[in-house]
Amino acid sequence: MALKCLKLLQKEITEDFLNSLKEEDMLYLLDWMQSGGKATMDEFHQLTREEQNDILDFIGDFEAYVELSINGQAYILVHAGLGNDFGYLTKSMDEFTLDELVWYRTDYEIPYYEDKIVITGHTPTQHIACNPRLGYIFKGNNHIALDCCACSRKGRLAGICFETGEEFYSREQRH
Repeated sequence: MALKCLKLLQKEITEDFLNSLKEEDMLYLLDWMQSGGKATMDEFHQLTREEQNDILDFIGDFEAYVELSINGQAYILVHAGLGNDFGYLTKSMDEFTLDELVWYRTDYEIPYYEDKIVITGHTPTQHIACNPRLGYIFKGNNHIALDCCACSRKGRLAGICFETGEEFYSREQRH
């Protein structure tokens, strides 16, 4: 979403540009702005054209998911989840739609795989009903949820070291 919108907004805003915008582009921009894109856009416009292009290239190289193995443990890293129709049990990763991987919420109460841990964001850990430590990284049922709601005043940025399981937070949790 950011990539498409930033590429659009990188163009010079002229009358011809505005007249050439399709309704689909306008709706996409509006959706992105309502999803927090304004702060990104404001900072993006403060960069040089070269820096902007570097960021667009970087984002353009993103994968919808990543599978990796660390210390013999298999992981699937995905933004949101693997859909919610239990099709993940029979689907290979390349059969999931981008929409499923980016927008569908994970059901943290059931393990998706016995031998893989699914790492997700998108759903703040404060909203995971089975999470005994709201606002902290959730680990359970072969899931690790990392979204500790950094975009809110009470949230924070979180990370985890896959080799050790050590958790890292940008600041103490606010109540």
